[in-house]
Amino acid sequence: MPPLQKEKIQEIVEKYRSFALISEEDAGEDVLLAKEALKMILEDKGLKVYQFPRQSEELQNKWSSILPEGKDDHFSYSTSILLPKNKINVKEISYSNDNEYFSINIDSKNKEIAEEDVIFKSHPASFDAAFYFTSKNSQINEEYLARLLKTMILPAKEEILIMAPNDETISEKIFNIGTAVEPQAKMENTLLPHLLLASLMIETNNFEEKINEKTFELASTLLKMGADKQIIDKSLGETEDDSFIRLLGRALARTFTNESLKSVWTFISLNDLKRTDNDKPATAVFCRIIHRIRRLVNHQPVFILLWQTEEGIKAIIEGRNNREDFLKTMKNLLSAKEEKGVLLCGPYKNFSEAEINIQETLKKVI
Repeated sequence: MPPLQKEKIQEIVEKYRSFALISEEDAGEDVLLAKEALKMILEDKGLKVYQFPRQSEELQNKWSSILPEGKDDHFSYSTSILLPKNKINVKEISYSNDNEYFSINIDSKNKEIAEEDVIFKSHPASFDAAFYFTSKNSQINEEYLARLLKTMILPAKEEILIMAPNDETISEKIFNIGTAVEPQAKMENTLLPHLLLASLMIETNNFEEKINEKTFELASTLLKMGADKQIIDKSLGETEDDSFIRLLGRALARTFTNESLKSVWTFISLNDLKRTDNDKPATAVFCRIIHRIRRLVNHQPVFILLWQTEEGIKAIIEGRNNREDFLKTMKNLLSAKEEKGVLLCGPYKNFSEAEINIQETLKKVI
């Protein structure tokens, strides 16, 4: 982390009391886990922190072994109760508190207050500073930010720190923030090393991409601080049961390379799923398979996995190099959905239709 950025972060953390942690809607788990780590760092300083969007149930369930308990309930909300002066002549206002209710008591001179007389007005949450997590060219998505500003008040742009991977991974950035505001010893044997190592493993595809001396140095440091790689492997699905191994074997047997289109293709049929005891597996299972294939066949930039469902043929597409531009172009041409760094498209009527459609699209991109 450059010294000027470190000083800026230290200044903001010391100066302000409330922070918004914002991630974009298509943020991957590496970003979401790093954001959780930053939340812990700031809350440990006694600061008020709120995440946008809030932590999903899917993320909580998958990473329950390393995520802190509880939800995003640390930030207070502000609501006003309005009484029209032309209807209510207020004499006195008091309150009482019992085991069931916090009561606001209003004495009026001219009439009893009816339900239709009361107006509730919610005030948008207001934050002194913000961290904006993005993987897209280190820039804020102005359209997304405009939608958020309808429900909250954010500081000026210069008080919004952009967290984007460039020469550093996102986990390196958060680790450096942690050491800038807290002694490293205070972070040891907490959940922070687990969260940061998990984020690092996801972003580097289990240390196969975006790696350098600093990346491995951080991984070593996190392990020494108490991060448990076995726990993380389990949540990532790196520990493989018999049915997954058998399905992976069938997938490898149906994998071939298309040299002209610089791509690797894998086909999985309904029969493959049934014979390996994989009844309607989640998309994450096929993502795990394509990641394993990438480790074995690493000389092509594009990986495509087609699998058969009762509704038709679905596909996962993943690009190795210049992934962001590649995915954006393919997404538009195929009307696909982007999810956690891959494209999902289909269903197609059959394997032939899916293959032809994707091949024709690749010819325009490769």
